Amino acid sequence: MQHQKPYLFLFFSTLLSSTIMAISSSNFILLWISLELNMMSFIPILSSSKSNLETEAAIKYFLAQATGSGFLLLGISSISIFNNLMSQFPFILILSMGLLIKMGAVPFHFWFPHVMSNISWLSCIILSTWQKIIPIMILSYYSSSIPYLFLPIAILSASVGALGGLKQSHLPSLMAYSSIAHLGWMISSIPFNSFTTIIYFIIYSISTAISMLIMNLMKTLNLKSMISSNLISMKMKLLLSMSILSLGGMPPLLGFIPKIIILKTLLQSSNQLCALILLLSSVLTLSYYLNMSISSLMSSSIPSPSNPPQSPSFFNTSILTPLAILTLGLFPLLLI
Repeated sequence: MQHQKPYLFLFFSTLLSSTIMAISSSNFILLWISLELNMMSFIPILSSSKSNLETEAAIKYFLAQATGSGFLLLGISSISIFNNLMSQFPFILILSMGLLIKMGAVPFHFWFPHVMSNISWLSCIILSTWQKIIPIMILSYYSSSIPYLFLPIAILSASVGALGGLKQSHLPSLMAYSSIAHLGWMISSIPFNSFTTIIYFIIYSISTAISMLIMNLMKTLNLKSMISSNLISMKMKLLLSMSILSLGGMPPLLGFIPKIIILKTLLQSSNQLCALILLLSSVLTLSYYLNMSISSLMSSSIPSPSNPPQSPSFFNTSILTPLAILTLGLFPLLLI
């Protein structure tokens, strides 16, 4: 029998409240405190199973976040001293570097796939989605000061995420590089249209959460075991396939819309090269999304004696069904 961990409710509560506190903060000190509370709330969630791999991942996460917090605090304290933009510019760079480390953006991404590959699927969902809210929000505050710093970071993140995912067969690592690639798209639109970034982030978060939740139900960690998995129904496999293709921006799924909007925004701001590289990287990411999608559909639906099929739970029907409607659009109510 699995041991209950009631203390996790406390850490999930502080994780949620720290993000809300950061969004509503009126000064940098409260913002920094919210970030630290957010980090310290997530570390116990990372290591909740007490396995050696999760403990190692929690230590790596802590070191990366502590480094980012150091740069962030240095940038915030220095910006408050100087009044003119020219004096603040180097410290805005330092502040931005701290936020990029916290998000796992290129070239500060090395910790991110290692942590993702050693933690549970629930922790992967939080790390890929919820933990990016505060850094993206702070970056949007300074996007007008250094707009063209973001474009090289966006190009590098999208390219590394696309190329790094091609050689991955371990699903959490593959989803980590997918997250890096999508982060490049979000960063590219921050200086020009923050609202587009919010829309992209929401659609990405929903699609990623659905994909990882179903992978968790499949009890699989690599592409080969995905093919042989028979723990979920064909409707769930179709939902997984459509969610993955939505992440890749395959039309007419919902993930296609924000990418088109970002490309239009970049072209209107005369950033044709950035738009072209992002488009090419999206083609590369779509190749491994198609591989995942085909692998999920090829898996057998006939239950084995040792692995009987799981009956749909209240969580599956009440949570995944509306998410499927929001994400897939043309394929509602797949779980009914």
